[in-house]
Amino acid sequence: MQRTTLTILALLLGLALSTGTTHGAEIGHYTPGLLNIRDFAMPEPGLYGVLYNYFYTTDRLNDRDGNEINSVTINPGPGPGVTLRLDVDVDVYALAPTLVWVSPWKLLGAKYGAFISPSFANSSVGASLATETGLGIDADTSQFNVGDLFVQPLWLGWTLRHWDVTFGYGFYAPTGKYDTSTVTLPSGATVTTEAADNIGLGFWTHQLQGAVT
Repeated sequence: MQRTTLTILALLLGLALSTGTTHGAEIGHYTPGLLNIRDFAMPEPGLYGVLYNYFYTTDRLNDRDGNEINSVTINPGPGPGVTLRLDVDVDVYALAPTLVWVSPWKLLGAKYGAFISPSFANSSVGASLATETGLGIDADTSQFNVGDLFVQPLWLGWTLRHWDVTFGYGFYAPTGKYDTSTVTLPSGATVTTEAADNIGLGFWTHQLQGAVT
């Protein structure tokens, strides 16, 4: 029985680690340390209320080598484009009240649980940085509003003598405000960018996750 359980765990973890989704030019939903740190071990059966929050601030934007970027060139069409100087000032606060439920039942020899986590924020990191790189101006329009929703309907936890192993499937739903805006540059060209006051990211994300403690 123990060998069968370990085989199932290995297959689930392999699936979780080999599955990934990429979104071009966009920051993904996954935020390590906000929601997912408690996935490393499942609590005992019961109903839990958890309050996660984080604050993100930066006054600089780096390239892929870690060097600071001081300007961006906007070139939506023919011609040399327009170079705009960056004055980065991004402050993002997010709050995620989470309801966690661990059942008294077993599934595949594991404890079964689920949770739901709505979020509230003054802006999304993706929208703020896209505004910086797309327009070269500060993202100074913000509001504290509903963000994207994370639901994990499948959460399994195996407790062995020296190990805790978990596997979960969840998804992010685009419930937060998401808009794009079109801006006319001095040259007359237009650029479409994410709105500076976006709270959500505007797309669904499926997440498979495994953890070992």
